Amino acid sequence: MLGRFEEVVLLAAIACGPKATCNAILERLEQRTGIQRTQTTMHTTLDRLSKKGLIHSTMECASSSRRGGRRRRLFDVTTDGRDSVEISVGLITGMAKDAGLVEEGKNRAA
Repeated sequence: MLGRFEEVVLLAAIACGPKATCNAILERLEQRTGIQRTQTTMHTTLDRLSKKGLIHSTMECASSSRRGGRRRRLFDVTTDGRDSVEISVGLITGMAKDAGLVEEGKNRAA
């Protein structure tokens, strides 16, 4: 089972699409949830998700002069990562429906 922060990080990474950078995931997370974290915290979480097989990272092929020649680390959510998020969202949605917090076909967050 995923922790809540891991869930939202995976969702943000999925929303960013393939080859997402840590910065892009962090910005998406902040825009959508208001949660502010440091890059160190984000990299720690992404490393933990990688060890669980839920996200995969690669290093950018070419270095960028604007980054002082440093290559970026790019992240892709794995099939297991997507499946884990779908299971978590399904469980939470089902529990919210049971509690009367969500009606069929309606979503307060939308």
